[in-house]
Amino acid sequence: MLCKEVINISDTLYIVLRKIRISDRPIVDTWREHLRADRVFKKEPYFYFCEEIVDVEPIEEDNIATD
Repeated sequence: MLCKEVINISDTLYIVLRKIRISDRPIVDTWREHLRADRVFKKEPYFYFCEEIVDVEPIEEDNIATD
């Protein structure tokens, strides 16, 4: 199972693809293109390169597969 950081901004969920320190002075447009990020957010001390979660549906306990 993959563990990804998910953030909620204005009632929209985003998967964090990568965080880069602002102090590293990254070329944001290049990183955004490379990661195929939908949005970039800036909150000290990081830039957050994110992909919007567009299709979410709840999983009922009866339908959960176990190993």
